[in-house]
Amino acid sequence: MQSGPEGLGKGSRPDELTEWIACARPWNDRQPKKIRDLEKFASCFKEWWDEVQPEGRRKDSRGRFIQEDEPEVDWDEIRLSGKNGLFTAVAGLCFWGQALGSDEARLFCKDWYDCVTDVNWVLNELVRTHS
Repeated sequence: MQSGPEGLGKGSRPDELTEWIACARPWNDRQPKKIRDLEKFASCFKEWWDEVQPEGRRKDSRGRFIQEDEPEVDWDEIRLSGKNGLFTAVAGLCFWGQALGSDEARLFCKDWYDCVTDVNWVLNELVRTHS
């Protein structure tokens, strides 16, 4: 899936994120975005995050992205800071984390933790490779 000048592609993005974008991205810490089906949200988020990665990102034997310098990866493909850019991924992780509830639940949700770790790594990689 291609990301465009307007942001990351829609692809498998969770419905809740698409609805949030359509509603002008309201943000209220006291009322997190309601996730109707947490398992489906997690699955869609992981699939969508996979889809928006630049060509050439490699995965390990467990299907997780390798977090090491990959000179052949063109990070400009995901270097999108607009309204539908990487902030959408960060917001999705916030909604997911809030739906999990406690800090302990987030800590033991391997899928959420792996996604947070990878989004964080990508953001740092974008800073490191910015020219």
